[in-house]
Amino acid sequence: MFYAMIGATIFSPYIGVVIAFGYLLRKFSQGALPGLGRQTLARGLFALAVWSTVTSYLDKHWVSLGASAVLWMYWGVVVYIQNDRKVLKQFSKYGNWVLLCGLGSAAVGLAQYLGWIGESHRLIGYLFGLGSFVPDPENRITATFGNANLAGAWFSVLALLAAYYFHQTRQILRKNAYLLLMLVYIGSLLLTESRGAIGGLAAGLFVYYFFTYKHLRIGIIACFAAALVLFLIHPALLPRVSMLPESATDRLMIWRICFRLFLHHPVEGVGLANTYFVDAIETGYYRIAHAHNTILAVFVELGTVGGVLFLWMHWSVVKSLLYLNRANHRTVPVLLGLFSCFFVHGLVDYTIMAPQIGLIYIVLTGFVLRLHKEVSLEQHRLEILRREWLLKKARRMAKASGAV
Repeated sequence: MFYAMIGATIFSPYIGVVIAFGYLLRKFSQGALPGLGRQTLARGLFALAVWSTVTSYLDKHWVSLGASAVLWMYWGVVVYIQNDRKVLKQFSKYGNWVLLCGLGSAAVGLAQYLGWIGESHRLIGYLFGLGSFVPDPENRITATFGNANLAGAWFSVLALLAAYYFHQTRQILRKNAYLLLMLVYIGSLLLTESRGAIGGLAAGLFVYYFFTYKHLRIGIIACFAAALVLFLIHPALLPRVSMLPESATDRLMIWRICFRLFLHHPVEGVGLANTYFVDAIETGYYRIAHAHNTILAVFVELGTVGGVLFLWMHWSVVKSLLYLNRANHRTVPVLLGLFSCFFVHGLVDYTIMAPQIGLIYIVLTGFVLRLHKEVSLEQHRLEILRREWLLKKARRMAKASGAV
């Protein structure tokens, strides 16, 4: 059922969420997910879900109340990852399954680009991410995500994941397969024309290779710097470059509006996913879908309380990543690269607003904290064995000295 949840989440913004809820409810009913969760991430998500639910009910923001259910799902996913040992052992298999299912979303995106699939305004179109509640005036491909920028975020993550598996395997056939997947997802990313997602992938690849090949860091910096200079000299290589000044002006205006909204609702926020439904008179501009910046969006929608909880949760993730880096864990480069993708793209977009991308992100954060726990327990076990060995050695030496 876990594999079905991953596949359904990729192909539909809603079916995957329904399956995830069903899966978690079954686990809770079986007693497989005891307790609140000891990690800061689980506690933070629980507090965030409670805060969003209560404030939405009190302020009668029914859209936000419905969206709060997604936060409860995220919390359940994190608690599940913390308690089920099977998840950690099979994480590599789950990653391969994600890459395989991602081909379906890439195929849908290609069909959209070729004009075989038009944007549907019927229920089936919304159900499978073929139609968007906020239409894209540029008619970019959205694959199964209903939004070009969300599709771009998804394909950038898949491209980096394929690069990681490419460097991890030694089998020629598998290497070629991962290389092909990486090219497919980079091509799909370019079709979305999402500049933020392209920048996120560039940052993710740089961080990944920088931490993977430590002896080649000067060369890696030189290569990425040369690529940056090339794009600065020939900006036409970037998608939609003619709209860059207009996009920058639009982003600045949206950020100003959202900051004004935050000042109007500093404690409780306007409600989760409720930005689009705020009265246009209050914004003084027009209705906006979201803040186009992840941290700003959280503070606008959930207020200072929700924003502080969000940052507190992530501080625990940062500490866990630093711990794993000190332990020289082999997954650190790809984890840092994936978080770099989300962070850089999140500067100009609200990349985790949709359950599809948000679920991938939450699973990633949950995996980091669970990995921290496993590595620390293993190091503690090795330290106990080392102390026992040293104690036995001391006793043997003392016994030998006494015999002499």
